[in-house]
Amino acid sequence: MPELPEIYNISEQLNKEIVGLVITNSTIFQEKSINIKTKDFNNSIINQEIFNVTSRGKWVFITFKSLDKLFINLGMGGDLLYTTEIPKKKHQAIINFDNGYLLSFRFWWFGYIHFVKKGETHHMTNKLGIDIFRDNITKKEFLTLVKARRGSLKSFLLNQKNIAGIGNYYIHDLLFKSKINPLKKIPEVSTRKLGMLYNVILSEFEDSISKRGAHYELDIYNQKGLFQANNVAYKEGELCLCGTKIKKVKTGSTSSYYCPRCQK
Repeated sequence: MPELPEIYNISEQLNKEIVGLVITNSTIFQEKSINIKTKDFNNSIINQEIFNVTSRGKWVFITFKSLDKLFINLGMGGDLLYTTEIPKKKHQAIINFDNGYLLSFRFWWFGYIHFVKKGETHHMTNKLGIDIFRDNITKKEFLTLVKARRGSLKSFLLNQKNIAGIGNYYIHDLLFKSKINPLKKIPEVSTRKLGMLYNVILSEFEDSISKRGAHYELDIYNQKGLFQANNVAYKEGELCLCGTKIKKVKTGSTSSYYCPRCQK
């Protein structure tokens, strides 16, 4: 599943490539991925000129010159490719531009391409929490936000209504590098460690963005990223750098990988 670094990269690449282009055609192969009828969707976006592309968490925001918008989420996995040829692999939608290029949308599960008219709100993105990158959140603001809650810290971080963009791939190493046990509740974590967590999130995401995202995800040019969250994630039974075996434990509806010695 693409998380903040991958979506940030995709949006920046799209902003470089498609701003100023006009949509000439669109083909929807899976109507459940859009929020209105196919005919209405096509009529709404054809002849629209791209004004800006940005992101928030796991969502790509495309704004037209008319100030109508497209909200795109790759769901549980997928890719968004900018190319001159229709990819051979299965895809759910194609959008064509006046320069001969197209965007192909491929979703594994639960992907969305939603059209929203100028002035209207989008019920899914309207509920998103802070984007620690796009919103330039300070450490003080981060600490204030976290300390206002009392539940599981890991659950808080994964809840997109609190912080947009953190998912199951990055969370394990974010907690490991912050020396925080994934079983801890927020009141049990010191201010010092929460401050460390803020620094780690920024540095980890900056590193991943500079390497075009996770090693198994694709950018719009069909190129894989170079970043690997490889400290404890998915390494049950292997040795941590300290020599302790990495454990896997159930935390809510997800599993966590952690070092019992480093993350007390």
